[in-house]
Amino acid sequence: LAVMCTGKCGGPGHRVFGVMESLSFMVAQAGASIVAALTYVCVHRGRGDFKEVVDFGPKHDYGWSAVAIGEAIFTLAVALCVLCTTTVRDPRYPKAPSTRSFQFAFAIGMCVTAGGFALEGITGGNLNPAVSLGVSTANFIGSGFRVGDRLSRFLSYVIPQMSGGLLAAAAFRLAHPLEYKEDPLLK
Repeated sequence: LAVMCTGKCGGPGHRVFGVMESLSFMVAQAGASIVAALTYVCVHRGRGDFKEVVDFGPKHDYGWSAVAIGEAIFTLAVALCVLCTTTVRDPRYPKAPSTRSFQFAFAIGMCVTAGGFALEGITGGNLNPAVSLGVSTANFIGSGFRVGDRLSRFLSYVIPQMSGGLLAAAAFRLAHPLEYKEDPLLK
């Protein structure tokens, strides 16, 4: 969502993601999360002690506002880190590190780790709508296909996560205005 909202991938002179291509990536992630949920259920179903993967909702004495704020802020951090490390490439600096460099993967991994540790005792630290979909799917199957309040709990995670992605795209556009300016040297 954040990459789609920024409109570019790879900086000036590089390819532009269209809406359909971005949506196809989202569908692929959603499909992969459902396959992961089915795999989890198949592996753990035979043990007899199958319970919910993660109990969606606030942990301990926290409320739903803590869930929304935590998921939105740390999803913003992860998405902004991904955008800044993978899409900003200046053709004027050919010796700059490429997106295949270790430090970029390390930075993204550290954002995910920090968010996971910070939110573990508050929300569970999903930080990604696809992860939330996978966990919800596994919980849905594990409960014997009972819906209950699962949909509202799922949406209470996904909406802040998508808001975090939108905020990351806006912050990226504000922080990197030259990425959207036509470079006369590239013409």
